[in-house]
Amino acid sequence: MTGAPDPTRRGVVAGAAAAPLAAGPALSRDLISIRTDLEIWVAMGDKASGGPGDTDSGAWMESRLKRFGYRTQRQAFEAPSHRPGVVALTLGNTSVQGVAQGPARVTGPGGVTGALTWGIPASPSGGLLRNPRIVIPCFGGGGFAMSVKSTGQLGFGEIGAARRGGVPALDRVSALVDWSGIERQLAGLREEGPGRPGYRPLLLFKALLLQAWYGLSDGELEFRLGDSLAFGRFVGLSLEDDVPDHTTLCRFCNRLVSARLLEKLFGELDRQLEASGLILKQGALLDATLIEAATSRPAGGKEAEARDPDAAFVKRQGKAGSTYGYKAHVGVDQGSGLVRAVITTPANVNDTTPADDLIRGDEAAVYGDKAYDTHARRARLKRLGIKPRLMRRPSQYHALTRRQQLCNDLIARRRAAVETTFATWKRRMGLTRARYIGLAKVSGQILLTAMAFNLRRLAALTA
Repeated sequence: MTGAPDPTRRGVVAGAAAAPLAAGPALSRDLISIRTDLEIWVAMGDKASGGPGDTDSGAWMESRLKRFGYRTQRQAFEAPSHRPGVVALTLGNTSVQGVAQGPARVTGPGGVTGALTWGIPASPSGGLLRNPRIVIPCFGGGGFAMSVKSTGQLGFGEIGAARRGGVPALDRVSALVDWSGIERQLAGLREEGPGRPGYRPLLLFKALLLQAWYGLSDGELEFRLGDSLAFGRFVGLSLEDDVPDHTTLCRFCNRLVSARLLEKLFGELDRQLEASGLILKQGALLDATLIEAATSRPAGGKEAEARDPDAAFVKRQGKAGSTYGYKAHVGVDQGSGLVRAVITTPANVNDTTPADDLIRGDEAAVYGDKAYDTHARRARLKRLGIKPRLMRRPSQYHALTRRQQLCNDLIARRRAAVETTFATWKRRMGLTRARYIGLAKVSGQILLTAMAFNLRRLAALTA
């Protein structure tokens, strides 16, 4: 190549002006990895000359595809307000939208380079793209990222079946929740580097919500996604789309846990529920429930030899037997029944220990049983202007007065509504024991259960 590339001769995506973004690194020929059942197209300009082969900046990509046995087709057309020389490579019967951040440098055979700027097309010109299905984006630091499957395009059979109706609760949730806010929290969760097109993080997250909603295992969730039209419509899968297998779902859940995104997703959903006016803030109902560990109990109660080092034994006062596992502490909005705060600890942690973190500070009152009654907590709530509706407990020196006993009875009636939350979790949503080993993963499971429960409540409150 002789001289520097002409900056006015940049490639442009068909039908859209290229968005000038920050400069990216050189794009290598080895970054091409396309599935055999896809069609790829590129829109490039800036023919290079003076190098080996005297080729343009798209020829090396075409030759790379041919080396893997792909049938390619070149099509040149004139892009609006740009010089001719734009090249399109097609393959198979499905289109791929190329998206990158530029300007970038394209390196061809023998070191031939050319300037390139890509943008995101609204609709390709000249009917070049017949059926866009895959997007290959470029994030942040430049270079190609893993391609993304575009799913949810309904066939005629699904359109006809939709008239029979699905699951009304799922349809209401799908329409009421602002999924774009959820998707923003999931941004950047994709694996870097080229490769086979992966599933959108939002699709996989919706699948995990369904898993928690119906108490399904990973294998059962995979089956239901492929079998149920209602499940597929909720997550965005059509009958023609491939269903994510159980290992894909499990790995995605692990990535959410390791990235600590579930806490942010729970907060985003709580923000939307509050903005919709469903959270009443009349009071916060505090309580906790025990969840058996996924592993068997250590022999002889020796916790040091347990397979789950984070689980612990606890024996509840007045009840026979013991529990080996974890404890879920929750703060539930009085009236709406929506879970506003959830904390997971080993089972031997006292209820009162994380209680202050369950109080949001905007409640009119806080209701709790005798385990939450401390002088310091009562004083703190009064300073915040929150009524401390905590059941009093007698001491060895002072018995409860008649008035205190009556107050306890009234508080017990109000706070009893929180037991409905735990009953739904365990009897309808299958949270009878942990699915995972370790506090972090069990906490993620309980957060997903709390989010799915709030979606159930959202569907019920808006019915």
